Amino acid sequence: MTSKYIEDTFAELEAQVSGIESDMDSLVSDYLSDFAIDDTTLKNISDNYSLANKSDRVFDDAYKTFIAAFLIFLGKKIIDGVTMTIADFSSKGIKPVGNEVKLAGKMIGFVEGKIVKGGYLDQLGRMGVLRQKFHDYIIKSVSTGQKFNLFMRNVHPLFKSGDKESMLASYYRRYAYDSVAQAMNIVALYIADERGLTHFLYEGGLVKDSRPFCRAHAGGIYTRTDAKRFDGIYWKGKIPDLPFLVAVGGYNCMHSINWLANE
Repeated sequence: MTSKYIEDTFAELEAQVSGIESDMDSLVSDYLSDFAIDDTTLKNISDNYSLANKSDRVFDDAYKTFIAAFLIFLGKKIIDGVTMTIADFSSKGIKPVGNEVKLAGKMIGFVEGKIVKGGYLDQLGRMGVLRQKFHDYIIKSVSTGQKFNLFMRNVHPLFKSGDKESMLASYYRRYAYDSVAQAMNIVALYIADERGLTHFLYEGGLVKDSRPFCRAHAGGIYTRTDAKRFDGIYWKGKIPDLPFLVAVGGYNCMHSINWLANE
């Protein structure tokens, strides 16, 4: 059940991010149209450097206009997933601890339906990596007097997917999508630790690009000893520095850990 929720949520998030790409691309285009050009070339002048140093405004406007709404949507999906995880334990006769939803909210910086300033979701929406990449590219383009049409052509793939996925889409795919499954797995592990559970089902189906590790292990029942062994195995797409019981198969994995009641 939790794996199906993760799969459905990924699809919803992809649709949301596609909309963000379009909105962000429009904001970026409007901002870049103010740069001074000499015929077809970006001018290497102080006004362009001054404008380049205001690139953060694009992201700040995006946050207020449409990113915050996306973060609230994401926060609700995470909390709903955690609630579903708790219900799943209860259905198996395993008593939840009682403070799981509150802990999850603090973990992601989402309390009473609001984004906590400086919390995980807030920082996610600030897009620090993209901000820096965008700013650095503009400065380099101005300093080298790049052709304006080439400048624009190279900027758009940062924010709008074409033949390849945009950097913006890749950013949210890595950090937003996985936060849903990881929050659910963290809460599940918390309950399992508190209740002394030892066995789990590696739950979820397979798709055409499922990793070999998932193909080999999906549907199997394993122990905590197995989980420690999986921590020591490398496979492509595995998330470094996160335990298997949280990261499962790796980036964008739609499998989940389904803890089983002790017999």
